[in-house]
Amino acid sequence: MILNLKTKCGDYLVYARTDIEKDIAYLHLFRLMNSWGFYNETLDGDQSLWHASAFRGNARSAKYLLKYRSDNGYEYETIEEIYPVIP
Repeated sequence: MILNLKTKCGDYLVYARTDIEKDIAYLHLFRLMNSWGFYNETLDGDQSLWHASAFRGNARSAKYLLKYRSDNGYEYETIEEIYPVIP
């Protein structure tokens, strides 16, 4: 599976073969976006809990935040899981 993150800073592709690699990929992409300041704005109560959890290394929280922003119309943040066809 390939995670494709499209941001205003560029597109990032991360290849993951197992569920563990997929979790690591989501954490990596979350930390990358966090280092760019994408999550610096004031978050409401529920979002701040997810952010704190993802910052501590919770892959489920990182995935939730990345997908939440992608699914809720953030113009420069989309993430998709691509399953390549292997002939």
